[in-house]
Amino acid sequence: MNNSLMKIFLTSVLLTCTAFSQGSVSGTVTDGLTNNPLPGANVFIEGTGYGSAADADGNYTISNVEDGSYTVTAGYIGHKSSSSEVTVSGGG
Repeated sequence: MNNSLMKIFLTSVLLTCTAFSQGSVSGTVTDGLTNNPLPGANVFIEGTGYGSAADADGNYTISNVEDGSYTVTAGYIGHKSSSSEVTVSGGG
């Protein structure tokens, strides 16, 4: 079993801005040793019902996230989970 660390790259915390001051969290989940994408990795925002699965290239998007600060966690079988702190601001 591969116990390497995962990397969560949050390429953009604020992708969209709606009238309800909601945004999106998106990024890429990769293997911490090889930098290879981890397709199907589970990504979720702790303490909410929001989450997504990474696509074939390790990319994910979680939409309709209310403004605030969150912990985003990614998990993948055989890898140690990894978390990042993010702030979502719709600017509205």
